[in-house]
Amino acid sequence: MESIRLVDAASDGHANGQRLICASCGALTAVVPCGDCGRNPLLRGRYSLLGVNGGDPDGMAYKASDSRRPADAVEVRLIPLTPEGGARLAMDLQARIASLREPPHDSIRSITSAFLVGRGLRQAVAVVQPVVEGVRLEAELGNRACSEVDTLKLLKQVLQMLVHLHDLTPPVPAGPVSPDRLLRRANGELLLLYPGHLGRDGEASDPQLMAPELAQTDWAPTADIYEVGLLGVRLLTGHHPETMADPRGWLSWEQKTSAPVELVQLLSRWLSPEPGERPNNAALALAELRALEDRQAPAPLLATPSSLGLSVSRPLTPPRHTVSLREAAENPPANRRLRAVERDGSAAGTAPADPTVTHARNIFMVVATVLVIAGLVATWSTIQGLAALF
Repeated sequence: MESIRLVDAASDGHANGQRLICASCGALTAVVPCGDCGRNPLLRGRYSLLGVNGGDPDGMAYKASDSRRPADAVEVRLIPLTPEGGARLAMDLQARIASLREPPHDSIRSITSAFLVGRGLRQAVAVVQPVVEGVRLEAELGNRACSEVDTLKLLKQVLQMLVHLHDLTPPVPAGPVSPDRLLRRANGELLLLYPGHLGRDGEASDPQLMAPELAQTDWAPTADIYEVGLLGVRLLTGHHPETMADPRGWLSWEQKTSAPVELVQLLSRWLSPEPGERPNNAALALAELRALEDRQAPAPLLATPSSLGLSVSRPLTPPRHTVSLREAAENPPANRRLRAVERDGSAAGTAPADPTVTHARNIFMVVATVLVIAGLVATWSTIQGLAALF
């Protein structure tokens, strides 16, 4: 086989001291072709596997370089497949990643390329993605449980990612959204590392981390809502969901959290084995979560002078300028001000009378007058009656 020039290969076919993992036999080689098997060590004749990059939940991940874009570091993931799963994935693989080459939102990690490698029992899907720096949410959380506030915040962020995927035509699955598949970037935002759920047909996928219906039917957006429910359980309890499954595979987690009953009931419904009991997509799930948050928000307090930044020890309006009688007599302008003050009903520097009080006083005077007149009429009638007797 003719020697293939690597990104940093010398013209004599040696890799200038750099050792590669042969994509054909798995041996380390510093020459091209592989010094062990004699075949091309580059994956698909393009990607140099430079070393193992741990942390992939589905299969094996490698640090790699792209001979066509030598300046861009990439990660290559090899996800094992069953023969049946490989056959199904081969039919729609390119269609599934078409929308992810340029993701609908920057919270979703792009997929540069994806293709099948190997045959039969050694078949896998290779997924090429750009390298992104950050800390996985799993490392950030450790074994601790999150507060209700933090849980709601994280769930809303994840659902917003899924809204972008579910709005695509056709909708794209997010797959498991466990903390080891979410990355906290330097700007504090979360990134969905493995969109497309390309490994759902493979042996590496844990059945306890998938919606139950995926064992028998094709994916639908309701399956992603189940995954978000699992994330909610992980956040509230601090335990991995698979460790809380009973022998039937059902989760028993409600007693491990002190979260409000409404939130527990909502997540339990999202984890229902019946897809019809879950929201149909991420947008509806997000609306349910926000409605729950609004119901649990404390009622606003009534406004008081102190809450408005006002001091109750001083008047809310500046006092009127009062004029003494002597000043008015000696100073005509002051006299005019005195008349103006008296006209406003504040000769002593007080505010005008309250219109409500004045109105009530007028009503009282009218009623009192009517009663007096009625009493006089009754008295006159009595007098006339007595005069008639005599």
